[in-house]
Amino acid sequence: MPGSWKRSIAAIRFLKSHGLRVAIANVLMTANMHDHQGVQALARELGVRYNLDPTITPKMDGNTSSLSLRIPGNELNSVFHNEALIGNVKEFCLPPSPASADDLEDHPCSAGHSSCYVSPYGDVFPCVQFPLPSGNVRRQKFLDIWRNSRQLEEVRSIRLKDLPVCSTCSHAAACTRCPGLAYMEGNMRGPSSADCEKSFQRTGIPSANMVRQKRLVPPPTLVQIQPLSV
Repeated sequence: MPGSWKRSIAAIRFLKSHGLRVAIANVLMTANMHDHQGVQALARELGVRYNLDPTITPKMDGNTSSLSLRIPGNELNSVFHNEALIGNVKEFCLPPSPASADDLEDHPCSAGHSSCYVSPYGDVFPCVQFPLPSGNVRRQKFLDIWRNSRQLEEVRSIRLKDLPVCSTCSHAAACTRCPGLAYMEGNMRGPSSADCEKSFQRTGIPSANMVRQKRLVPPPTLVQIQPLSV
């Protein structure tokens, strides 16, 4: 949008002047993956933290056109082995450690536990990237949805040990698996192919899902969001 750059920089400086901690999140994609040095320099100039994330997700309506912006596997590998971007490469790219008994009892994600997403139409979802309709604040009080939603109860009941494929994966303890992306691929208890790819490019070790599928990047078949609003 015209003027959005100036407003963003002004907002960062305003927040900094009031003592708030600010971070610039740099979503790396095909259009900007060679521009990270400039973004890092801007973060240093503004005195804010720089965060890197190569995750590109489908749209909430199931449209996958945005996935064409994902960095190719060989480029992602270069990103994960670039000290300027991730710091200690040796530590970041270490082979995964086996999941402990405590790891297997962990919740796979904070979605629906400590956060949720409410759409402009009042629909409640576990996360902005987890299109499981769980209630509507135009029909119920938010507190009733948060406490009693059958869908949120199901999400909260899942532990790492309940994931048939991921619980057996060598990456289980350190994977950034997104249950919302897994849900959009057809099963909230299944793998997220994008996170399988990130784990593989980071460590060079295929995920359990890649081995099972006998391919490096399983093609996702995404489900479409089903809003509750009328």
